[in-house]
Amino acid sequence: MGSAQIMGFNAERIGYANATEMFEDFMQRESAHVNGFFEFVRTSRGLLNAAKTKKWATFARLYNGPDYASNAYDTKMAAAYGAARRVLSRLSS
Repeated sequence: MGSAQIMGFNAERIGYANATEMFEDFMQRESAHVNGFFEFVRTSRGLLNAAKTKKWATFARLYNGPDYASNAYDTKMAAAYGAARRVLSRLSS
């Protein structure tokens, strides 16, 4: 569900009573998508560490499954991270 495509069976893990509550919150607030994604990463075995260490292939495999490379998720994440760093560095100058 949502922009992060979090499966409904993960609703309780990210702080909702059930999938319906998660869906309704996602329908109401864009911030719920972002918060849900970060909570999913925080509570997932290995995802947070992969993000912290910038191991994008590991992150993509854990998040998207073993076929992640066919969609170039790892290279897209590396590129997005680089773009975000460039923007943030300009803002702090």
